[in-house]
Amino acid sequence: MGSFVRKFDLDTFEKRLTNSGQEGWWNDLLMLWRPSGQESGTHGLRLAIRNNYLNFYRLGQSIARVGLNRQKQPTLAVHAKYVLPEAERRTVGQEYVVLTGSTLTHPGGQEFPYEGIQTLKAWIDAAKDYTGDEKKFVDKLLSVPENDGVIDLEMALPAWGNVKAASRMDLVSIERVNGQLTVFFGEVKLFDDSRLRCRAALVRDEMPEVLRQLSIYRNYLAVPSHRARISEQYAEAAQWLSRLRDAADAIGQTRPLGRAILQSRHESLSVANLARLIVHNEHQRAWTVHRAKLEAERERVPMIELGAAGPLNLATTT
Repeated sequence: MGSFVRKFDLDTFEKRLTNSGQEGWWNDLLMLWRPSGQESGTHGLRLAIRNNYLNFYRLGQSIARVGLNRQKQPTLAVHAKYVLPEAERRTVGQEYVVLTGSTLTHPGGQEFPYEGIQTLKAWIDAAKDYTGDEKKFVDKLLSVPENDGVIDLEMALPAWGNVKAASRMDLVSIERVNGQLTVFFGEVKLFDDSRLRCRAALVRDEMPEVLRQLSIYRNYLAVPSHRARISEQYAEAAQWLSRLRDAADAIGQTRPLGRAILQSRHESLSVANLARLIVHNEHQRAWTVHRAKLEAERERVPMIELGAAGPLNLATTT
């Protein structure tokens, strides 16, 4: 069974980075990082800590996976579809180009130069063709100042019990509830997403499809040791995010982390038992029948419906 981990050995990474003279691409990533609560603009990236590596996202697309390889060398991996010539992108499979030093190497042997932040921005521009409206809305949510407690994106639980893999959760946020900092999981869906709907009668934890996804998280969070581990690891993530932000602020514009994230470095975290369902209904279109089915499950699936990006207030969602 896997374990939920959020850490990054920044000390070793920075030491190896300096020794190898690869600070250029690393500084470029830090310069484009926009913490939650701040707008991402045309090329801003969102950062998520994983198990000893980092993911930099643009509108839900992983632009760079950063860590140390087996030889303890700093490396950046980027999907080939963002790097290859446009004519070759549509036929590429799950192939990654690896940047070491100033050279990008494709598994097929092709090499491409890394020519500074403009190369990175070109990958970001290419990623626009692969994102959808849901991920764009998630980024709008992250741009709202009151949502500066979002500490993680595209979060997946480890395998456990009979569950080999779980769908990714769009966001994880820390909010204060009656004085207690609390971790909330949030899944975002557009109102016309087929996974929110079913023609037949609702089937608890099965139909519509979103109920199955959220039931996996509910069952995982029902285990006290799982919640304790999540609490511990997001407190750890807050520590590393703070250090990473210090490094970014030292070379560019100061962009502070949210208060809840900073406070999580020194306070214990509670974990909400239920993941929140966040539905975006931009034009307040009618979906009365489908909404009614989901509202019947509110005690198990707390839901918030938003017409536009605004404060999530997950702590008050019932």
